[in-house]
Amino acid sequence: MTAPHPTRLTQADIARHAGVSQTTVSLVLNGRAGEARISPTTQELVLEAVRSLGYTIDPVARGLAGAGTRLLGMFTFEPVFPRKPNDFYHPFLAGIEEEAERLGYDLVLFTGSANTSAVPRSIFREGVNRLRVADGAVLLGLPSDRTELGRLTSEGYPYVHIGRRETDGDDVPSVAADYTTATVRVVEHLVALGHRTIGYFAPVVDDEPTSDREQGFHQAIVASGVTPNLVVRHAGEGPTANEVVSLLDRGATALVVHHARQAAAVGELLAQRGLDVPDDYSLVALDAPVGHRVGGRALTGFSIPRQEMGANAVQLLVRRIEAPGRPAPQTLLPCELVVGQTSGPPPQTNRQAPILM
Repeated sequence: MTAPHPTRLTQADIARHAGVSQTTVSLVLNGRAGEARISPTTQELVLEAVRSLGYTIDPVARGLAGAGTRLLGMFTFEPVFPRKPNDFYHPFLAGIEEEAERLGYDLVLFTGSANTSAVPRSIFREGVNRLRVADGAVLLGLPSDRTELGRLTSEGYPYVHIGRRETDGDDVPSVAADYTTATVRVVEHLVALGHRTIGYFAPVVDDEPTSDREQGFHQAIVASGVTPNLVVRHAGEGPTANEVVSLLDRGATALVVHHARQAAAVGELLAQRGLDVPDDYSLVALDAPVGHRVGGRALTGFSIPRQEMGANAVQLLVRRIEAPGRPAPQTLLPCELVVGQTSGPPPQTNRQAPILM
């Protein structure tokens, strides 16, 4: 007997082939066999009929039936797919993909593109949450749209943001690096080396990762009792030469910079003025130092568990999908201090400092 053409197969065909009711087939295919107490033997009969007849489950129809699609969305607020070796976002994506596969979910990418670079990426288009084709979504990238995050929360749509975020003072369900504690560890490392005047370059950016680092810096400065208020706020890609020199003129023996690429640029600026790291000053980044060097020396900073963050985001999202109504926590993952070759004891006070001009 020739099996019906796959495009014309129905659950009734599956039921006849397996010798069970159509209701049983529906419960098995919609993931509700357990709650209906359908025996494993009967479930296997249904699944064998599916395999034998070549029946394909329509995930959209399954979702409309309230059974879920087994699809996880991934929405990016900026282009994040790797374009070069050691790309910052690659470990996040690897963690997301591996964990989704382990848990039996497929991934769907949403770009939020409006076909023009002048228009920011958006979850909602013409008032519609485009992520709803998936059971839930992992959100990634800067700058996040807090208004859209708040709207997702009010709609009850399951999502998890990689990176700590707030909307109107409320925590967004997220998995983030613990930048506050990591920054404290970096400053403690400098203090342990003997530094008592530590300069800090803080970008003029209103986002949670920046504020978390700033909180850690000020917390460590107060706890250590070293010289306070040596802070320069800079705009753009990093501090200017004048801003860097101004902190050294104020007695800073160590410089703290947010991002590794900015720290490397600071080191280059000072090398042009005859200053050597770590003999004349120490330089650290509140960032992962991998791939960044200053004068051939490995940069001091901290690790960021990016792959673990991606995997944990998927785990949290699946818990929210499969157990709705539970509190949506913020998860912080620890960062480890990475001591490179750009941090050392402060220069001797009797050493003649190079001229800064």
